[in-house]
This record gives sequence, C-alpha cells and structure tokens, in this order.
Amino acid sequence: MSADTLARFVSSIMNIKATTALGGAAAGIFGTAGMGDPAVQDLKALTADFAATYRSDPAGEATARLGNEVAAGIQTLQVMSVLSLGECDELLAQLHNLIGPSGDIS
Repeated sequence: MSADTLARFVSSIMNIKATTALGGAAAGIFGTAGMGDPAVQDLKALTADFAATYRSDPAGEATARLGNEVAAGIQTLQVMSVLSLGECDELLAQLHNLIGPSGDIS
C-alpha cells in the first residue's frame, strides 16, 4: 500500500477526540477529561508504533500483531461510544487495507 494510505489512516486515528462525561462546554469549564481519553491516547500511541513498524516491514509478524492491537483499540472506542459503528467500520476497513489478506484483523 502507498504511504498516502498509511498517512490517511494515522491521521484519522490522531483526529479522534474523546467524549466527555458532562458534555459540551461544561466539561471544559469544570476541567474534566473525556471518558474515553485514556483509551484514545492508548490507541494513538499504538497507531504510532504500528505506523513505524509498518514502514519498516509491512508484511512482518510485528506489524500484524500491532495491527490486531490497533483493531482492538478501535473496537474498544466504539463500545465506549467514542466512535460510532460507522466510524469504527471505516477505520477497521482502512486498517485491513493496509495489512492485506495475510493479516489477522478481526
């Protein structure tokens, strides 16, 4: 896959924002973090690791393992209602396109 495909996927992940427990301006006023903020930050870190590994060995075992961890993180955010089902499906499809049929993205 092209570097553009990887860059678009990474950008999509890095632009995810956690939802807030209080919602709207109240969360900013009271200084609360988003409910999914730790999970979002974990996913962003995993995605950065995945991208670096993918660039050096797109078909490698470590890339597939990290891809599966990224997929699990995406699904976790959907369960937490940080991502809609449609957003989750789109991100998983992008990830699957990067890994290809040999990957074990579930």
